[in-house]
Amino acid sequence: MFAPALRSKQQLQIVKVAQLLSKLAQLFGIRAAMRSKHTPLFSKVAQLFNNLAQLFNDLAQLFNKHTPLFSVRAAMQSKVAQLFSKVAQLFSIRAALHQLLSRPFDRCLPIVRAELVCA
Repeated sequence: MFAPALRSKQQLQIVKVAQLLSKLAQLFGIRAAMRSKHTPLFSKVAQLFNNLAQLFNDLAQLFNKHTPLFSVRAAMQSKVAQLFSKVAQLFSIRAALHQLLSRPFDRCLPIVRAELVCA
């Protein structure tokens, strides 16, 4: 009797967490743009978003497995997981690019670095 109400409450909590994490992602994006010297931070943030994406994938599978009524919600959770995965990829790319650009360069690489920075 209380199970549907409990499930909907849990779903609302999941949606609120997703919204909060989206705001956090936006905040980290602004921070990342302001500070480009924190390659390890970008790697950690990328790892965090990969873990969050996995969590939302697991939640989507759980909703699909237990209740067909929640399949639409589960599909939405899966899309959120994909979004977090994409954000994580962006942070990983940013970290790798920053690491590449922060290494000492020989004669050819300053040209590549200037092109990447200007692009």
